[in-house]
Amino acid sequence: MSLSIPLEISSSSALDEETARAEVYGLLSQLLYAPPGPPLLAQLRVAATETPAAGAFLEEPWRHLVGVARGMSDTAIHNEFDALFGGVGKPEVYVFGSHYLSGFLNEKPLAALRGDLARLGLARD
Repeated sequence: MSLSIPLEISSSSALDEETARAEVYGLLSQLLYAPPGPPLLAQLRVAATETPAAGAFLEEPWRHLVGVARGMSDTAIHNEFDALFGGVGKPEVYVFGSHYLSGFLNEKPLAALRGDLARLGLARD
């Protein structure tokens, strides 16, 4: 499965903090949901790596992300995603918060979330 939602990378250095935060969260959600598709990787590979303010908080992680996208093939990135988040047995990274809160995947935090969703009238198909 590959996600290919267009990523809006603005070249304006006048982005307000809320917009910038939303864009970062949007990118992170895409990278955690599924292996990045060719359109997202193409955008990352041509993304600027300089920041409006030297020493900005996310400057080095951004440069690293862009560098990895430039240095690895689409297939290698897809395989890395599968190795980190999936595969057989215990993955290296759990994307489910209940594991980090309780040490188990299907424990009290997940039960509480399902209860909250049921009270809102939301349920699995």
